[in-house]
Amino acid sequence: MSATIYNEECFAFYQRRMDQLIPLNRWDYIDEKGKVRGKSPRDTDWRSKQYSSAAITNAIESGSNLGFRLSERDLVVDMDPRNMEVSLEDAIDYLSKEFGMDMESAPAVVTGSGGLHFYFSIPEAWVGVRLMNEMEKLPGVEFKGVGRQVVAAGSRHPNGSQYDPGEGNTLDSMPEASTILLTALRKPELETSAVEVEISCEQLAEMLSCLDPTNYASNDSWLKMAMSCHSATGGLGVEEFIAWSILDPYYADDAEVIRDRWERGSLGELSRERNHGCDSFSGVGERRARRFDSRKSGESVYC
Repeated sequence: MSATIYNEECFAFYQRRMDQLIPLNRWDYIDEKGKVRGKSPRDTDWRSKQYSSAAITNAIESGSNLGFRLSERDLVVDMDPRNMEVSLEDAIDYLSKEFGMDMESAPAVVTGSGGLHFYFSIPEAWVGVRLMNEMEKLPGVEFKGVGRQVVAAGSRHPNGSQYDPGEGNTLDSMPEASTILLTALRKPELETSAVEVEISCEQLAEMLSCLDPTNYASNDSWLKMAMSCHSATGGLGVEEFIAWSILDPYYADDAEVIRDRWERGSLGELSRERNHGCDSFSGVGERRARRFDSRKSGESVYC
């Protein structure tokens, strides 16, 4: 199998968005713990690091996959049929009819696992609005935005299959995500005025800087740390906790997964449970938690 399968169609798909490409690991890379990481970013600072065209070329020539770093104006609808309760066709039809999404016009990439990535733009008025990553009625479909990345067209899935952009597709023709869908995905604003805080977010960051997140790789130890940090900051230390968690290279692209687990719990309930284990936190967002837990326990989870 050749080192790379990128071609003109793959690069044409991104056209003037090439500056959002980032190096991932080689498609068949397995880390020292035996975990498949061909879809993970190569660098822990991939969210902020700027990559030159030469750096991307070098990554390709070395056999690395590429990722597409999503901006505040990007939304990717990621459909994974292995985790879905309906067919791809039914999911597409549902989003079209119930939420007014222009699925037919959206540039799409067929993933290596047989799923689909549909690319949309976020209307300017919605930039900065916090959105949920999934909806209860459509399991197996994720809505990925800023802070995340998707495997780029031309890359290989760990099973060896290519991410195929299809003929003539480019991101120049991205339709806007519908207001109906964005409203349905909008996260409720957190009420922080009555939150009890034991330490500031700055103090949390300083404390975490003394700890190596790779020493908390097991799900149990990570959850206990999350509960402690959540309780001590009254739930306000999410950014500091995420920044620390993703220093573990294996979870470098899981910021939004961690954010979901943190935010889906009641701040009050989590604070009251701080001396009673982590059951209240671990029961939050069951489908997402199960998927994240499986990664924390070392099982392979492909999307």
